[in-house]
Amino acid sequence: MRFPELVAHRGYALRYPENTLAACAAAFEAGARNIEVDVQISADGTPFLCHDATLERVCGRPVSLADLTDAEVAELCASEPERLGATFAREPVASLEAFCDLLGRSPDARRAFIEVKPVAVDRHGARATLRAVLERLEPVRERCILISFSAELLTAARGERGLELGLILADWGQLESDDARRLAPEYTFCDHRKLPPAGSFERPGTRFAVYEVVDARQALDLAARGADFVETFAIVEMIAAFARMGAAR
Repeated sequence: MRFPELVAHRGYALRYPENTLAACAAAFEAGARNIEVDVQISADGTPFLCHDATLERVCGRPVSLADLTDAEVAELCASEPERLGATFAREPVASLEAFCDLLGRSPDARRAFIEVKPVAVDRHGARATLRAVLERLEPVRERCILISFSAELLTAARGERGLELGLILADWGQLESDDARRLAPEYTFCDHRKLPPAGSFERPGTRFAVYEVVDARQALDLAARGADFVETFAIVEMIAAFARMGAAR
């Protein structure tokens, strides 16, 4: 039986507000060896952990992080109030720098997949976005993989020494695109709903990460077809399910 490596998708996002230090710390404490977080850039050029186009769902503010200064971001609470109520009412929006500090204090973590959202590239440009992100990653760079939907950003990053890259597919056909061939990414990410319906999807030269999976049996089926990594919001539950099935830590 082939077990894929598990990736904590935005930390332990099932029980904690996604992309927060609380969610990431909970994932590491539960034994997660791999984690994925999303990055956007503030109006001041500072990288923060943020997934959505606006902060409405996570912070209750219908504004883009890119339109806020660092001081304005500092006033927000990343509590996901509609889903989690007031439990995390004091949880701040995490900076990438603070996440890297947490990663540095988590020696058992193997990899952090840093997803740079295309909105950051659109607003600040690929080179400026790359510089801002790499500056914060420097203390833990050897454990970080830069991933994105943005081929422009990944192309700019390809010349960085020792930096591995991951292309996130907008659709399965993109795997055969000129961008994908030129980039030759070390990792390829794909939503499980966009995979071919059957058969192996392995390709030489790249390792596949499939998201969003919450069922352990589905994760094993995907591993049998070629998934090296499975991303899940339910990292604690998936670790426990794999342990019951006999997976080695």
